[in-house]
Amino acid sequence: MVSKAGVRVLAALAVLVVSGCSTAFKGEVLTGEIVADDWRMPIAPAYDAFFDDTLYSIQREGMVGAFQISTVSKTGGAVTEADINKMAEPFIRRRATLESMPMADGIAYRTVFSDTGVHWRAWYFGVDNTVVFVTYSAYERELNRAELDEIESMVARFRAT
Repeated sequence: MVSKAGVRVLAALAVLVVSGCSTAFKGEVLTGEIVADDWRMPIAPAYDAFFDDTLYSIQREGMVGAFQISTVSKTGGAVTEADINKMAEPFIRRRATLESMPMADGIAYRTVFSDTGVHWRAWYFGVDNTVVFVTYSAYERELNRAELDEIESMVARFRAT
């Protein structure tokens, strides 16, 4: 079941123009790894990913937060730091700070912050002309350290292909 925080994330993602860079089909359930045309991310064994034409929702039984991945394509060149800053602007307005992360064959940033009782983690991966936007959110009072560690572990294994 998706939490209220997850519903907020889905609503926020609905305004994005999402590219078709996935190799998954609508309604397909993925286990083990999400593989797109230019990126891949392993999925922990207890989790499944569901694709619905616009984003991946990654879930497991008893999960307290919402974990999603969407993509946005840029025309006219590779994704830049300025592109990611623009995309992250709604979070930055909520006092979030972007931190650069190491990534071979691309650029990566993350942010961690809380807003109105909701804990957020967001990652932005620039792979060629695509931004892969990964979010995790949960009510602070429901936050689960083990779940956060699993999410962080999956995201840390994100790779450009």
